[in-house]
Amino acid sequence: MVFIKKYFICFNQLLIGSILYWLHRFLISISLTYKYSFFRGFFPDYLALIVCVPIFASSQKIFRLRKKNKIYFIEIILYWILFSVYFEFLGPKFINTFTRDYWDIVAYFLGGLSLYLSNHWYNNHIT
Repeated sequence: MVFIKKYFICFNQLLIGSILYWLHRFLISISLTYKYSFFRGFFPDYLALIVCVPIFASSQKIFRLRKKNKIYFIEIILYWILFSVYFEFLGPKFINTFTRDYWDIVAYFLGGLSLYLSNHWYNNHIT
């Protein structure tokens, strides 16, 4: 547990986001109703920053590129821009399986905002 607390940033959000993602994949595989629902298209995009940003920030911490355990809002905005440009503009242009969907950009933003607010709340109330 000391290793997790020392090196992992937003571990709780990463864990919850990962569990929600795998639950989402499971529901798609067993339920036709869920497979064609609104959540199928946008829920993974909502979870993208919630899962990826803690992995990126923790990697920086492990390689001693980051000193603080806090994820700043500007950092989440930069990851949001990076994900939006790559997955919604460059990806569809160069990779045939990518599709451009502007609602995904909104989902990335909402996921990043959720990550920031939950991290801010956790840092102010739990630690």
